[in-house]
Amino acid sequence: MNMEQESNNNIKKADLSRYGITSRLLMKEALRKGYQVTTVPGRLATSHVVRCEKDGKELYFYNLNTALNPSYAVQVNEDKIWTNNILHQSHIQIPDTYPLKINRPEDVVIDDTLRKMLESYELLVVKSATANYSNNVLVNAGDEEGLLRAIHHVYQNSGGQPDIIVQQMVFGQEYRFLVLNKKVIAVACRRPPYVVGDGVSTIRTLISRKNNNCSKYDNRHASLVAKINIEDVSRHKGAHFLQQVPEKGSVVEVLDTLNLSRGGEAVDVTSYVSDEFKTIAIQAASACFFGIAGIDIVTDNISGDGNDSYVVRVKASPGIRMHQFPTEGKPRNVVRKLFHAIEKTAHPIGKKIVMIGRVEKVALPDLVNEKFKARIDTGATVSSIWASDIRVDKTGLYCKLFGEGSPVYTGEELHFSEYSMRSVRSSNGYEELRYQVVINVSLAGRRVKAKVTLADRSGQIYPMLIGRNILRNKFIVHVAEGDIDKKAESSNRQELRQNGLQ
Repeated sequence: MNMEQESNNNIKKADLSRYGITSRLLMKEALRKGYQVTTVPGRLATSHVVRCEKDGKELYFYNLNTALNPSYAVQVNEDKIWTNNILHQSHIQIPDTYPLKINRPEDVVIDDTLRKMLESYELLVVKSATANYSNNVLVNAGDEEGLLRAIHHVYQNSGGQPDIIVQQMVFGQEYRFLVLNKKVIAVACRRPPYVVGDGVSTIRTLISRKNNNCSKYDNRHASLVAKINIEDVSRHKGAHFLQQVPEKGSVVEVLDTLNLSRGGEAVDVTSYVSDEFKTIAIQAASACFFGIAGIDIVTDNISGDGNDSYVVRVKASPGIRMHQFPTEGKPRNVVRKLFHAIEKTAHPIGKKIVMIGRVEKVALPDLVNEKFKARIDTGATVSSIWASDIRVDKTGLYCKLFGEGSPVYTGEELHFSEYSMRSVRSSNGYEELRYQVVINVSLAGRRVKAKVTLADRSGQIYPMLIGRNILRNKFIVHVAEGDIDKKAESSNRQELRQNGLQ
């Protein structure tokens, strides 16, 4: 991958609209602190990884994807079912949730669990388990036919993704907590797009008037106060809705979204949040292994004890516009706090840092002729490889790499005259004593000599895990990139959910 070298002056003069607002603000902070800022373009036009260099050290970020969040945790966060299970196991209150795996929509039936949910809750919400889709559908209590239609709709509009969630609809005000290294640094109350009636004007006129009053408007991704799309309102509410004349002083929500890029608003409430709610947000971020996270909590009383609240969302790379530039309330200069934390991940400049994805092909030049896929995990301290038939005698350690069933298994017995033992704790808390050997690993054109533990990875998708002992100061991981085996990951997802993190 070629690095797009841009000088500080070019960065300052460039049209920064190609960068997300979060990256843009962090880049400006880096420039203010004297960093040389360059970018590494990715697969998408807007997916530039930002590189900052100063005093012989460098750091990287992509929006709020930073070294403060391990890659495996970011991957887990893309799956709502997995995230809900992690929160539930950590005794964090979430809405009642029922996951469905759909092969054919016409085969879906209302079982006892779904029937009980329809009887117990005023509203249910049906959504895709994949974070990339947001075609949520509400279902009224007792409406079995409506629930089936909603499941079909979500399945069709999420590209045929088989994993769907049916969830209790919780009521109250939604708040976004920005958590940084186990501290809450800002909280915003999120409001959907709305207008206030004057008793004379139609909703269409009120929207146009409000759009004209937007103080700053750039584009859909970078606007500080985004306009409300009238066509969007007409599509979701109907043309007749736009012709209504609200009473004077009445507040009318015009879209069912909290997204700032579609006209949603944010009010800073940091000073009014109780310590109990801050604890809930910190616990949710920690449960998902995040140093930086956006935690969405629904409650009627943000100053209360939190017993009536629900955590409804955990975001690995939350936007910071609502905190830096709230529609109302005190602006919180979260950019400086965030960049200060990211600065601590800077490392000495050695050889050029290579950007890799979360799955890459590797080679073991001294041991295996064929390349094979390995999972890249910035959350793992050490690396591990699948080994079978391990035995030890006075001459050293003997083993076979991989195992029967692996396409790169040869059955050849390897001998290591030197080896050691290491205690390894997995991401789900289990501790295991493993043998450890030193091997040469070839990754993205670089050869690294490193210690790897020998493990039974027969149940894992990828036979090798590359940890920080190989990655440090050599590679940066872009979790949206890589040679990912999507079919294998999808077929194995249910088992991984039951057994914990890979």
